[in-house]
Amino acid sequence: EKQKEYGLAGKHFTGCGQYHRALKLLLQAGEGEIDNLIEVVGIAKNDVLTHELIAYLMGERDGTPKSPKYIYKLYMALGNYHQ
Repeated sequence: EKQKEYGLAGKHFTGCGQYHRALKLLLQAGEGEIDNLIEVVGIAKNDVLTHELIAYLMGERDGTPKSPKYIYKLYMALGNYHQ
């Protein structure tokens, strides 16, 4: 984390079960970590983390909406197949 390798640090915190910290770090890493962000939220199944990721994917954090395929992937990771 101190070396600004946010993606690697995020993956480490995911493995430790610290999902809030992992999400924060992976968000700092940027778009290259979207699949890992989805994985973290899918594992955590936490409403707060889910809403934070949806806000990021919709562009509320940086003004740039991400591809709709990521919302689909998120719902699949959460087991929401009917939505």
